[in-house]
Amino acid sequence: MVSGDRLGSHALIERLGEGAFAEVWKAERPEAPGSFVAIKVATSPEGEKTLHEEWALMQRLSHLNIVQAIDLVATSDPPYLVTEFVHGESLRARLIRERRIEPVAAVELLQQALAGLAAAHAKRVVHQDLKPENILIAEDGRVKITDFGLGRVVHDPEAIKR
Repeated sequence: MVSGDRLGSHALIERLGEGAFAEVWKAERPEAPGSFVAIKVATSPEGEKTLHEEWALMQRLSHLNIVQAIDLVATSDPPYLVTEFVHGESLRARLIRERRIEPVAAVELLQQALAGLAAAHAKRVVHQDLKPENILIAEDGRVKITDFGLGRVVHDPEAIKR
């Protein structure tokens, strides 16, 4: 895929990242020109399975510090997951750019990330791949956790506390 291609009615704008099973693209929303979503596109059969699992997990979650899932287009070839697009940067990009985050700002970022994780844990969802690349910082300073592709539902709530 390249910029300008279409997935369903979404126009791909820019590739944001690539993982073992999928690519993530910024795409324009067809119903609202000038507004954007993130599209995670499966790049392998394993990626297709992971997208379905991620969609199922994300349906359990609704919190201002977690990227919101919008749709799973499973009938597309390739299938893709549509999520909220965060205008900003990852914590990794911020660390590279600034090299150091002041303690007060770091605590604020971590408090927001922990609030998102607490909300996920309350729904028995464990992220399992939390890293600076998966913590997004919006232009307004709001933190959003993304990429629940390796996440899982824990049936024993005590296991989350360990």
